[in-house]
Order: sequence, then C-alpha cells, then structure tokens
Amino acid sequence: LRHRMRLVKNRTAVRNRIHALLDKQGLRVPYKTKFSKKAVAWMKERSLGFMDDAIRHSDLALLVALDEQVGYV
Repeated sequence: LRHRMRLVKNRTAVRNRIHALLDKQGLRVPYKTKFSKKAVAWMKERSLGFMDDAIRHSDLALLVALDEQVGYV
C-alpha cells in the first residue's frame, strides 16, 4: 500500500511539473481531462523551447511508466 501511495505521489508531482512548464509559456490545456490522449497529443504539438521540450518529453514518458506501475499495484 505504501509503495502505491509513493507512486501516486510521484505521478502527481510529474503532472504538476508538466502544468508548470505549460503555465510558464502561458498555455492552458483546452480539454476537460488534462492528461487524456488528446490533451497529451496537444501538449506534444506545442513548442516550448529546447530545454522545456526535452523536460516535457521526459516527464510525459515518466508519466506513462508511473501510470503503468500504479495499475500493477
């Protein structure tokens, strides 16, 4: 149970980092579900600058892994 709680906490932190990157650029996700397939595709289409694009790419990959792990536990 503690392991799952830690995974969910990490997933929330990653989501918050992604939101912070978008906020820094003045962008808001135009979908009700902020991490749906359409919303993630929308995020990937945006150019945030070299470093922020790299961070976003890494965080989205990490989010996929965390979602899978939360589903296993």
